[in-house]
Amino acid sequence: HRDLHSFPTRRSSDLELSPLLTRFRRDLLAIFRAAVEASSAPRLLESALAFPGHRHLLDRPVHVLLLGKASAHMATALGRWTGAARIVAGIAVGTHGPADLTSPLVWLESSHPVPDTRSVAAGERALALARSVPADHLLLVVLSGGASSLVALPRPGITLQDKQATTRRLLLAGADIHALNTVRKHLSAIKGGQLAAAAVAPTLAFAISDVVDDDLSIIGSGPTVPDPGTFAEALDILARFGGVEAYPQAVVTLLRRGANGVLP
Repeated sequence: HRDLHSFPTRRSSDLELSPLLTRFRRDLLAIFRAAVEASSAPRLLESALAFPGHRHLLDRPVHVLLLGKASAHMATALGRWTGAARIVAGIAVGTHGPADLTSPLVWLESSHPVPDTRSVAAGERALALARSVPADHLLLVVLSGGASSLVALPRPGITLQDKQATTRRLLLAGADIHALNTVRKHLSAIKGGQLAAAAVAPTLAFAISDVVDDDLSIIGSGPTVPDPGTFAEALDILARFGGVEAYPQAVVTLLRRGANGVLP
């Protein structure tokens, strides 16, 4: 710190030539790169797959759903782990497709941070795959940031346009990820544990957290874990971020029906 402040009057070109700052820059870049490598999606997934407690499940034929912005990288890691033989079927949904996706995985490019028709198609495919897995097989779900938008299936009673308008309004109003995903779970036919509930097979989920405190019900809007939130909480979030009158009427009506016990 003192060394850096010994150059307050030098030009930026002089600073770039300073041996001291060159060393600092090299050290800082090395620290940064080490941190990125240690937390890289493929590395973390490979480590999780190697955990001894998972072996009895991973001996089964595996059906895979990779959902999130890191899906392409994690699909590559998954291919290195299993080879094509153990994976019976699978879908990877993300924003940028990989060049070497391992068969039989199918790549679906989708939309983030606001869902579009590709998000709905991906949600329908994911739900259909979950329902198709035989009871003696395994559904492996691999989540990363962005899954809430990339895989979106509106609950009956609202449209994709309703979800889009709600998402945009919450984002513009400054809603954090907990508030945003609490609402999105209650507008979804696949989030809040509904994906896992659709499967008769055991479900094993790995999640890379982009959420402070690592709340599994918030990461990707929690498609494989129970939803501890309520319709009333979702309504309160709309009230806090712009007021319920700022949101589509169909969304408000759905949440009120849920808060009144009409919806499960």
